Amino acid sequence: MLVLSLAILLPLFQQDNALIQCGSQISQSAEGVLRCERAAVVTYQDIRVEADWVQFDPATSQLTAGDQVRFVRGDERLTGGELSLNVKDKTGSLTDLSGQLEGWYVRAKNGKRLADGKWELTGIVGTGCEAGCPAWSLNFKEATIVPGERVSGKNMVFRFRAVPVLYVPAFSVPKRDRSSGFLIPSTSTSTTKGRSVRESYFWAINRSYDATLTGEYFTKRGPAGTIDFRGVPKPDARIDVS
Repeated sequence: MLVLSLAILLPLFQQDNALIQCGSQISQSAEGVLRCERAAVVTYQDIRVEADWVQFDPATSQLTAGDQVRFVRGDERLTGGELSLNVKDKTGSLTDLSGQLEGWYVRAKNGKRLADGKWELTGIVGTGCEAGCPAWSLNFKEATIVPGERVSGKNMVFRFRAVPVLYVPAFSVPKRDRSSGFLIPSTSTSTTKGRSVRESYFWAINRSYDATLTGEYFTKRGPAGTIDFRGVPKPDARIDVS
């Protein structure tokens, strides 16, 4: 196995804006696969990967990294166990991932990144902010995050302070303006009505009309619901019906 110094390696990665830095010497196999064993940083166009070790095959543009990985690309800011990524088409996978995806803070057993930027996740827990905040979380068996469009998943369990509150077999949160879909569930407590669980569905009928259908259950009073209809048929007219 041939050992190369950092000074020799750097020019090899200055093709297509790619660059690798290493805290120690870098080895190269007979097949041309490069490996850094300590404090590795790889940058390629808008991608940055930091890891304990990296292995890169220039012939296939395939990057493998572990055991503690940090992946950054735009709004995608993730840490994980092991990364496998094709740096040219930006497809790959990341195990035991956590971090930010499209404004969501997620933890998942496995994540697969597709060429269009879509992430397919399994064993996922999603919240609205970091460090266990807020008290609620959305737990999916499987989920898909489509950049700029939606978060959708199967077998969703809404948990409040780790307690299962609501189960939904299919769930979708749209990110685009005026897209139909379920809103974030909520829960509250009333001295007269008891604990409540509330879920709403927003229906974007067309550019001028929409409606919100809400179901709520109170432990002391039972079920309740509302329908809110809104419309702007012309610039100087507005309709609101509840």
